[in-house]
Amino acid sequence: MEAQYNLAHLYESGLGVPKDVGQAIGWYSDAAEQGCTDAQNNLGYLYEHGVGVKRDPSIAVRWYCQAAELGHALAQANLGILYNYGQGVNHDYLAAAHWYHEAAAQGEPLAQNNLGLMYANGLGVEKDFVESYKRFHLAAQGDDAKVASTAEDNRQRLAENIGPETLAWAQTIAANAVGRQIVELAAIAPAGGVELMRTADFGQLVVTVQRRLDQLDFFKGAIDGLLGPLTTEAVMAYQKAQDMEATGEIDETLLARLLAEREQGPRPITRLNIGFSPGSGSKTGLDVR
Repeated sequence: MEAQYNLAHLYESGLGVPKDVGQAIGWYSDAAEQGCTDAQNNLGYLYEHGVGVKRDPSIAVRWYCQAAELGHALAQANLGILYNYGQGVNHDYLAAAHWYHEAAAQGEPLAQNNLGLMYANGLGVEKDFVESYKRFHLAAQGDDAKVASTAEDNRQRLAENIGPETLAWAQTIAANAVGRQIVELAAIAPAGGVELMRTADFGQLVVTVQRRLDQLDFFKGAIDGLLGPLTTEAVMAYQKAQDMEATGEIDETLLARLLAEREQGPRPITRLNIGFSPGSGSKTGLDVR
């Protein structure tokens, strides 16, 4: 299977052998039928774009789907794009967002960028400018230069179209890697401890939470970035007042609630015009493979 995939790649690229996409497709097909996810993804790409074969997005969907269900991150992102545009499959933003999330969970930059667009425009997910900014930020840190450049542009355009408080909050979240990293950092903090967690990125996040809780009259201690007993008690008091589970943890649920109170209704914008216009068929800023 691996040898078949490697041979197909050589024929597709013309490395050491005359370039022959037909031969490549044959060897990719043999490898794909045996469960090689790289071959399945590459076949999907060739059929999606009509390289060496008649363009057939429905066949592309079939191969992408097989690889995606086996956990191939790029195939998941590619499948999300086809659902996004309704190519070879019924148009479905929810399915697109699902597959983008699956790929993004594995760090796929293309999926991170495309999720940023979904969150910015409220397509398949609830509109969330902070989450959008975070996704663009993560995509911009990836090792794919083309995706990173697109994500940086999208992040900048988003920043120019949201309110200053939302932007400041989004930048804090993005700088701290958010998501699972925030939860993981909170989980390793000493229970009730006063020690400053000097991955001081997290310390800066604590400062932001302390300031907001102080403004809401829940916290009256020093704004110092310490996840100590006073901060934990303030977080728990706020959570109880909001009918949330009083865990005392700084997590995404807490941050989202604090943001919602911090700035009601960020300045509305229309589709941002930073990625795709649904129905236009254009993939500018989204299909950057």
